[in-house]
Amino acid sequence: MKKHIKLLLFSLSLFLLFVPQTRPKAEVSLDEFVGETVTIGTVGEELADIWEFVADKAAEDGIELDIVLFTDYNTPNISLVDGSLDMNAYQHTDFLNDWNDANETNLVSIGNTFATPLRFFSEKHNSIDDLPEGAIIAIPNDLASSSYALQILDYADLVKLDESIDALPTVNDIVENPNNYEIIELEAAQIPSAMADVDMGVIHQVYLESTDFEPNDAIYSYGHNTETFNYNRLNTITVREEDQGNPLYQYIVDLYQSDDVADYIEEISNGGHIPAWILLEEYEASLENERN
Repeated sequence: MKKHIKLLLFSLSLFLLFVPQTRPKAEVSLDEFVGETVTIGTVGEELADIWEFVADKAAEDGIELDIVLFTDYNTPNISLVDGSLDMNAYQHTDFLNDWNDANETNLVSIGNTFATPLRFFSEKHNSIDDLPEGAIIAIPNDLASSSYALQILDYADLVKLDESIDALPTVNDIVENPNNYEIIELEAAQIPSAMADVDMGVIHQVYLESTDFEPNDAIYSYGHNTETFNYNRLNTITVREEDQGNPLYQYIVDLYQSDDVADYIEEISNGGHIPAWILLEEYEASLENERN
């Protein structure tokens, strides 16, 4: 996992060297957008609330944002492909890339919204250093989430994964487990109710509302700062390939990536989501400091 993280950060460093992340605001006349309607698909009430906040900003410029709420992760992309949506905003880059590969499509990101760190919570311990021998660790059972959780456990030196594998790791790829941790895989939605029976568990942001936990109660987080954030896990604003240069859509990205939206994201999620463009700017600044 450490090998993969180093490669990720190296790739991100190259990306930032050649693609400016603090891009200028779209230089267009707002008059040409007055009366336009853009249909945006998203998943979950929290994300919809954020987009309604952005819609209020757009309305001041005479632009209507029609927010469509979905309950699954496939339909928003299907609806974007068939033209029912103009853009969607709910998925991270890894999910988008996998969906494109599986469906032979070429949806593209035109901007990032926020990062959601992977967080481990516990009702019994205050730190991962307190985990006892044989501790039970619950992780989500879908492959994308479980493999990522395992990689983070490797990064935290709780287990060691086989570095020779090219596929997404599973529990069968653990080659060292010196403290005999029992790693169990559960439906992500079931982990909150199982917390009393485990020593530590991954709880996704969307399920925190069903618990007494706040994001800052996590005993271990990954992706919350410039040292650990994963570029491919940043959530995206996604459009059809032919629309990636649409000036109206780029203007909507600019509306989203503003200070008041950043404050609202942090407020509505209790710090669970981190504005992605701010993380990228901080990472770019850290690279600049290293070069100097």
